[in-house]
Amino acid sequence: MRFFLLFLLFLMACAGKAPPQVLPEEATLESPDLAQKPVVPPLVHAKGLGPWRLGMSRFDVLQAGNCTRFKPVRLTGGFECPDWNSPLGLRRVSFVFDAYYRLEKIQMWLFDGPVDLELSDASRRTTWAKTTFQAMGVVKTLRPLMSTVNPAFLAMDEPEFIQALLDGSADGNPFSLNFTVQGDPAAATRHWITVIASNQGAYSFLFAGR
Repeated sequence: MRFFLLFLLFLMACAGKAPPQVLPEEATLESPDLAQKPVVPPLVHAKGLGPWRLGMSRFDVLQAGNCTRFKPVRLTGGFECPDWNSPLGLRRVSFVFDAYYRLEKIQMWLFDGPVDLELSDASRRTTWAKTTFQAMGVVKTLRPLMSTVNPAFLAMDEPEFIQALLDGSADGNPFSLNFTVQGDPAAATRHWITVIASNQGAYSFLFAGR
């Protein structure tokens, strides 16, 4: 009789146990769906350029992005990354800071004239015009471009754009274009593209500033 009572109590205890909980397959720790992928900011965004945003401290600027070295810029008191691996390839980027050592301006070289001094002047200017057109095309996929001074250049295809820049800079006199990168009107950040050439060289820049 005692054995029967013990056996009955054992069965009741087993029946009262909750079944083991098994995580669904998609919620297991090994599931790739739960992996947090790093968010890579676009080249142009509301707060700055690439991994940098205006207002950063000098230390934060040095830590952001994938630059392996920086160089001081005596003219501005800031510094530059000579070879940032940008969405456009390796580019030079410089940083200017305000009186409180907060980032107030970012300057990215879309084309740096003296880099290709081994080319003839005509070849260098053709490369400058082509590289500038392609860089502007990348920016236009992110934000609209506009210009009150040079609007005709925005409607040109690549051959027309290249020829227009070659013609405009052929005599060695200063030549320049300016384009505004449109953004959120409520944002304090401005973006613009400047294209210049003279008998000293040909350059194109993408800026972000207050």
